[in-house]
Amino acid sequence: MTLAVTIGSVASANPYFSGDESQTPGAIAEKKGEKISDDLRRTASDKERWQSFSLGSGDTDPKALELVLIKSSGFVMRLDPKEERLYFERKGLRQAFAIQGPSGGDEVCPKYSIRVIDAAVDHAVILQNCYADGAAPGTMEISSDYYLYDVKTAIMLDFWRSGTETKKIPLAFVRPDPVVKKTDNGYRIDWVYRDKTSAPQDAVTMHNVYHYAVDSDSKLLYLRCKDLTNTQGAEGDFCEKGGDLKAIIDNRMSTH
Repeated sequence: MTLAVTIGSVASANPYFSGDESQTPGAIAEKKGEKISDDLRRTASDKERWQSFSLGSGDTDPKALELVLIKSSGFVMRLDPKEERLYFERKGLRQAFAIQGPSGGDEVCPKYSIRVIDAAVDHAVILQNCYADGAAPGTMEISSDYYLYDVKTAIMLDFWRSGTETKKIPLAFVRPDPVVKKTDNGYRIDWVYRDKTSAPQDAVTMHNVYHYAVDSDSKLLYLRCKDLTNTQGAEGDFCEKGGDLKAIIDNRMSTH
């Protein structure tokens, strides 16, 4: 009875309403949006795809929880919000990481989005933004973490983290994003950002290099950091951090 009254009311208010809810302006607009998204996923360049989509903890559609990083090699990033895991997969490779989420203890992240800054067949640069419960994405961030994911070492390096304990204080940096370049034996990260918690905003420069090295005890490959940032004539301290993530699943036959 209620449904009949509702449809009747809509029909009387809109003479073009046929009674088929799939033909309402909202439903038609949603279908058009889905088609645009599907076309982008299918035909866009890798970079265009990264810039167009992010993965969110509130998504339930499997399509929305997967992003093709490098189409030519079938390299895919996939989010499992229930398990709070981020997967990187392609032929011969499956690595997974336990990321910040609602069950994260001291590092609680009620809602989050994951955006790709850059990617290649052997690495990716990821930004995870955490939001306050009930906040719309892009507002009232609790924290932001830039990660360098490296296939060889099966690690996500948390090379920069910004956070606040109050919703009234903005996070400490604004775009542009860091620039990560591959070197002969690792990576170089360069970044000039502005600290918007100060007035006027302070400009801060970051230059880190990471070289592959073998741990003398475990004999495992890792990325050794050296901070080249010159702070008052001394080497900087941007290597001092503790949020790196080791893969909890590392199945690979080849890293190429």
